[in-house]
Amino acid sequence: MTTAIPLSEFQLVGYIGRYQPKDWPLRLLPVYSSPSRQVGLLPPVEENGETFQGKQVPLERLEDLEEEGELTRLPEPKAARSNYLLWMDEAGPLYMPREEVEKALDERCLQTITRAMEAGLNRRVARENLFRSLRARPTALAFALLSLHFQKQDDFDQVKPLREDLASMARSEPTELEQRLAWQLPRIVKGLSRNEVTAVAMELHRARRETLARGLLDAAQIKDPYRRAAQPAPELGWATVGRVRS
Repeated sequence: MTTAIPLSEFQLVGYIGRYQPKDWPLRLLPVYSSPSRQVGLLPPVEENGETFQGKQVPLERLEDLEEEGELTRLPEPKAARSNYLLWMDEAGPLYMPREEVEKALDERCLQTITRAMEAGLNRRVARENLFRSLRARPTALAFALLSLHFQKQDDFDQVKPLREDLASMARSEPTELEQRLAWQLPRIVKGLSRNEVTAVAMELHRARRETLARGLLDAAQIKDPYRRAAQPAPELGWATVGRVRS
């Protein structure tokens, strides 16, 4: 049943999955209950003004899902609110206005990419931070850095899907967040060697993120090897072909 019910009758009681603070940052799929109607509401939940619409189940079903490990309950229910999102941060699950969550995820994306580049791409902590970054927001820079990390580990089974992700991003325009990343490159590029910077720039070209690639190279004061390689060779006039100096 998917009848629309006034939002005021619901409370947020948990989320799908067993995610913990160690899994941050992550959007969570909220689960609601309506004590007055004795029903639970499972995702996906559609919010339409001041009403919720989704799959309604008996409250006993929520207990079953919890026992099966499919649902994690919050310590205390929270009143359902319009235009709010549930997400996992380092401190635990947070229920906040949508605009604040979107901003927080942007910041976590930037923060974890910076941590990865400062740590050095050979280290496991860099990989962990880059995966965190992708959970917050998928960006070409995080995919490119991860691709280079796995190349350094000779784990080419992981490189192929990352390059496929980069190629698929070539069909979309750079996001506002990626533009912000470009502005911060001079500060965060210091953790990479010149060879690593060049390799990451080459990976970014797969996603057609030319501005980001050039920004990375400029921040490291490296001439763009991709651009230089792409320049056509000087044309030879027919009169010079085969001419031997006398």
